[in-house]
Amino acid sequence: MNKNKIIIDNTISLGIDYSYEEIGFCITQDNKILHVSCLNFKEIEKKKKVKITKHLKRLMITKYIQKLYNDYTFTCVIVEQIRVFSRGFLSLPAIIAFAQLILTIYNATYPVPVYSVDTRVWKKRMNGSAKAQKEDTVKWAKQFMTIEIMTKRLWKELTHNEADSIALSLFARHSDATQFLKEEE
Repeated sequence: MNKNKIIIDNTISLGIDYSYEEIGFCITQDNKILHVSCLNFKEIEKKKKVKITKHLKRLMITKYIQKLYNDYTFTCVIVEQIRVFSRGFLSLPAIIAFAQLILTIYNATYPVPVYSVDTRVWKKRMNGSAKAQKEDTVKWAKQFMTIEIMTKRLWKELTHNEADSIALSLFARHSDATQFLKEEE
């Protein structure tokens, strides 16, 4: 637990949730969603009939984050901490891949600070249970989806990565945030 002194009130926060196939992005201000979207690499590969390399994924992520910054000028970024163990196993390739992704996010947003939080911590505080499942977070996140946001999204259903990014972005204003956020350097 890190006792960072970060400014939470009136922060425009970007929450980013990542997996191998999709990255969810959410920007909030004063507990209101300004933007929620995702980069789905599987859909892009299928639509464009190409294989996206890791390098190209990182470039796409960088350009997307920079576009979001130009549109919303967020003041902090919240991501999940890298889990050393997943389902009882240590996966060095997964740790390396996610570390590279956090570094990509850090470089794309510099000098905006990037903070990470343990998955169980934000789930407990945002969903009420550290063991909340993907569908629980999607159901929880829907309460923040306004008609305006749904219209912007063309009424597309939330993915679990988008729902997690909503929770991460909103966690920036949680009363426990400064206790659990760790600044990535």
